[in-house]
Amino acid sequence: MTDPCQIHDFPSQTRVKAVLFDFDRTLVDLFTPQAFAKMAGHLVRFYERALDRGQGDDPAVELVEKAKVDGAGRPYSLWADVYQALVHVDIDRAEKLSRDVAAILSEHECASAAAKEAPPPPLPGVERALCWLEDGDVALATISTNCQPAVRTALHRAGLLGRFDVIVARTPELDMANLKPSPFPVELALDRLPCAPGDAILVGDSVLDMQAGQAAKVYTVGVPSSLASGEELAAAGAATVLDSMAGLKGAIGKELGPVRRP
Repeated sequence: MTDPCQIHDFPSQTRVKAVLFDFDRTLVDLFTPQAFAKMAGHLVRFYERALDRGQGDDPAVELVEKAKVDGAGRPYSLWADVYQALVHVDIDRAEKLSRDVAAILSEHECASAAAKEAPPPPLPGVERALCWLEDGDVALATISTNCQPAVRTALHRAGLLGRFDVIVARTPELDMANLKPSPFPVELALDRLPCAPGDAILVGDSVLDMQAGQAAKVYTVGVPSSLASGEELAAAGAATVLDSMAGLKGAIGKELGPVRRP
């Protein structure tokens, strides 16, 4: 258990019918450190060419400069932050740049998912947790900001694709406003299962995961990663924080009843 994070009991009447998982860094590590750094650098270089201080883009330019200083370590956050900085200045330009960046991200995501030298394996504890949930007849979904083809490819290569009833991932049709921390992808997964929010759990490794789960009114479980510590996940609203996926059964096992998939 990760101190000082408090563990909150599920309401006594709760019977878990579905568990929704974030994808990257929760189920698998999509990127090697080298591949992630390459994608981050590509994104920063794109913004440096695309942004013009003379067009009122100073807030966005400052975000890119900060990302360079920080080592461009969080490209998805940079994508969202630049969009937010531009959308109130020129919404058409903000949307165009966002689409261009999404294409860059998709290129790198698909390359990492299909890399011959390093297929992404399941993270420790994942396969055992999924088997246990399946044995309890719990519906499974995964939710990702990564693009749909990369998610499906990575799950297939990790031997996990067939375990999921629903996969909600980024598509060209999704607006920035519909990505996490918006509850939209969580609500979409629940609708497709189908499952009521009060019967579901969201497991993720980022502050955005916790925010999306809270907004969708599902119980949130945080698993720390390079994106967020246990303390940060708890501060973002995680009801339970685990050291790893291996602790999932101990955290929710007593709540699993003889449920049936819808």
